[in-house]
Amino acid sequence: MISLYFTNNAWYQRFEKIKHAFVRGTSSGRIKTFKDTVVVITGTLSRYSRKEAKLLILNLGGITSPKVNHNTDFLIVTDAMFNSGRKTVKMKSADSFGIPIIPETDFYEVVDKTA
Repeated sequence: MISLYFTNNAWYQRFEKIKHAFVRGTSSGRIKTFKDTVVVITGTLSRYSRKEAKLLILNLGGITSPKVNHNTDFLIVTDAMFNSGRKTVKMKSADSFGIPIIPETDFYEVVDKTA
């Protein structure tokens, strides 16, 4: 099954893009950049409005989307959502596509390091 995943060129390119974003960027090691990635935000973030967060992602070279789909690279959720153990519809969708779910504190670390 894994070999089939990596023999599909589109999936391999997606894996490579995500892999580069995950190398020791935050204390959790989850992400270091949003450059060339598609990001979805869900929930009310503690430091920024959704509009402000989207502008930050755009300034960091990423693209935002309102819905999780096969083109999404990351889903940013509130820390409470991330730690609750309960899954929202967007989180379930991200899981079904194999998309990493990122807590807002990791998002803030990336923003703070690049500001």
